[in-house]
Amino acid sequence: MNKTPFIDLLDNKWSFIYIIFTGILFRIATIFFLRDSPFLGDDLSYHIVALQYLKGVFEVPYWPPGMSFYLFFFYSIFGASLIIARISMILMYIVFACSLYFIMKQIITRKTANVYLIIFTYFPSFIYFTIAPMTQGIIIPLIIMIFFLLQKINKESKLVTFILLGLVLSLLVLIRPSNLLLCIAIPLHILYKTRNIRNYLIMLAASLLLIISWISFVHMKTGKLVFINAANSRNFFYGNNEFTPLYRTWPFGEISPNNKRIPAGYLEMVTKILSMPLDEQEKFFFNYTLNNIKTRPDLFVIRTTSRIRSFFAFNSYTGSTILKKMRYTALNRSIAYISVILDFFFHIFIILTSLVLILLDENKARNSLKSIILIISMYAIPYWISFSSGLYCIPVMPLIGILSAISLDSLSSMDGSISSLYKKASGKRRLVFILTVLFFLYIQAEYAISQIIFLKDKFF
Repeated sequence: MNKTPFIDLLDNKWSFIYIIFTGILFRIATIFFLRDSPFLGDDLSYHIVALQYLKGVFEVPYWPPGMSFYLFFFYSIFGASLIIARISMILMYIVFACSLYFIMKQIITRKTANVYLIIFTYFPSFIYFTIAPMTQGIIIPLIIMIFFLLQKINKESKLVTFILLGLVLSLLVLIRPSNLLLCIAIPLHILYKTRNIRNYLIMLAASLLLIISWISFVHMKTGKLVFINAANSRNFFYGNNEFTPLYRTWPFGEISPNNKRIPAGYLEMVTKILSMPLDEQEKFFFNYTLNNIKTRPDLFVIRTTSRIRSFFAFNSYTGSTILKKMRYTALNRSIAYISVILDFFFHIFIILTSLVLILLDENKARNSLKSIILIISMYAIPYWISFSSGLYCIPVMPLIGILSAISLDSLSSMDGSISSLYKKASGKRRLVFILTVLFFLYIQAEYAISQIIFLKDKFF
């Protein structure tokens, strides 16, 4: 079969540069489109903290420092503004896109690597989080780097690789303390595989270096001993108090008297807690939540299974944010709907094709599968027990994308199809595959229905 010009272009060794360059231009155009859009949520908070750093103001940190220091670096060079914040995030897109392409090119064909580079370049969620100063945008390339360094350690034991991995893990914790589980599990996994205590201790020292330095810096400036930031237990509380819904466990993080969906008793309780000093808030949130779980462990189990399901649901955050931050015009509404549709399509495609590989042809991904499952599970567990939605799955989607790409490349190279692969599988594998796919589709339908009900209650 003759190749088409487009296939020839995908096989070109310089095509990834053109794809990344057009991705940069598209992001610049998107920033121009959003020029009148303010920061409203976490992005506003990181922006405010970065401005405080510029003024030399250091208080007991409510927010983890990683994102704000990233903005501080660019603000100190180019000046502080919303447009500088958004443009600075394009660097994370470049790092992410290059890392993903070179990892995929080592595992699969250049053609398939370029296909997935195009997908993640124009995946609406990945456009938004590589121009919005939010933690997802920095975590995405760091997660890819962890996978890359794990693959290198599997092949060789260079000391610099262990040091780099330790530093990347510590950066993740400074960006979001929930990544501490990754920081603990990854070194232990490598120690188990390599049995090299020296390299383990060096990697552990590297991973603790930045964390201990930050804790010491905060103590020196404030006199308080704080682990990264003073709000680590808050999401744990938001997702596990007596008012938390059994499915949508995430909306109550938005504390506002204008939010009519929040029960009056909950608002009164949280307002009282927030009047306490920060260090007392942390203890109260944690102890209160533990007592609540002990009292009703059945509800904790129900909410946790809901969080696991919603974690793997498609992300509608980008579309809803466009409607929230911009004027409600026909154009903006259309862009928001298109964003949600594309997010849904890419999400479904990537996960379903990865399931083909995992459940029907796992041997093709044996070298990558264990590392990817380890990273995803250690990253996700803190969200599964506290505060979860499809928004938090975004940073691990490229890892799932790697499995999807291996699956697609495997099917195309053997001129096969999913049906032929399905027929070769054992009866047990077929059953597990069908049940998993049906359950995954149920998760998407469940979230879509809950979102429709939520929007109906909000706007009508």
